[in-house]
Amino acid sequence: MEGARDEWFSMTMPARGEIVRQIGDAFRKYKEPLGKLLSLEMGKIYSEGMGEVQEVIDICDMACGLSRTIGYDLTNFLEDQFSIQKDPSIS
Repeated sequence: MEGARDEWFSMTMPARGEIVRQIGDAFRKYKEPLGKLLSLEMGKIYSEGMGEVQEVIDICDMACGLSRTIGYDLTNFLEDQFSIQKDPSIS
């Protein structure tokens, strides 16, 4: 897990944005079957299932756009705002 995190943070923001764009494209490609699956699995009506998938697509689009506008390391910004510590009881 640490290796994947380190690899992700070593990438440029535009490179991360490209990966997120590809994820959004995959959701677009399979929007209908995913929406149907969500409606069946979650007991939602069809339009709600489709809406859930569309929300993921919208978030990917937003994140992809942000990858081109953020000119600083977000982790440094967050560290100024929050204290994140590892729980020693979790391996």
